[in-house]
Amino acid sequence: GIQALVPGDDVLVIDESVPRAAVRAMLTRGRGRITEATLDEFSDLVVVGRCGAGLDNIDVAAARQRGIAVVNAPGATTAAVAEHAVLLMLGLARRVAELDAAVKAGRWSVRDAYTGAELRGKRLGVVGLGAIGRRVASLGRAFDLDVVYWSPTSRDDDLARLELDDLLATADVVQLCVALAADTVQLVDARRLALMRPSALLVNTSRGAI
Repeated sequence: GIQALVPGDDVLVIDESVPRAAVRAMLTRGRGRITEATLDEFSDLVVVGRCGAGLDNIDVAAARQRGIAVVNAPGATTAAVAEHAVLLMLGLARRVAELDAAVKAGRWSVRDAYTGAELRGKRLGVVGLGAIGRRVASLGRAFDLDVVYWSPTSRDDDLARLELDDLLATADVVQLCVALAADTVQLVDARRLALMRPSALLVNTSRGAI
């Protein structure tokens, strides 16, 4: 049978009554780290599955060395993440969280100085053009945004590709959709943040380490 391992924030919380040799499959939603040491602890492990697209919490190289298959579900969350990205863009542009907090605190006067922003006509810079990035770009066009992109690997002849620094310097909204890898850790660092306009919005639906 399949034994259950429950991922915690940074470690695997394992039912100590489960014999290690009985575990053939391990499943994670991405919060628990499946390290080389974890793989060694479960010597009869056959497969590690990730409920999502990214594999950055799994030591894939160590699994491959041990003949353990690693599977994930690319595309399973594409629509949800892209729609969430647009939700966050709209929320920032309309200052929803700020206004909600003010009204709940009884500060109705916040409306006297309120100014929101329309997305229509603004420039959306999509960083990363995988499945989620392409969906975000499509939704951005539906909002009449001028969509540009930067991607280290993908291309789209229907969209303008800019160098990353140029994208950050000219976009009104920057949407991060790039995968976490060794060359994307702190991709948007202090120097690149300083390139952005003071009025620009930054939405990150990638990993926090980006």
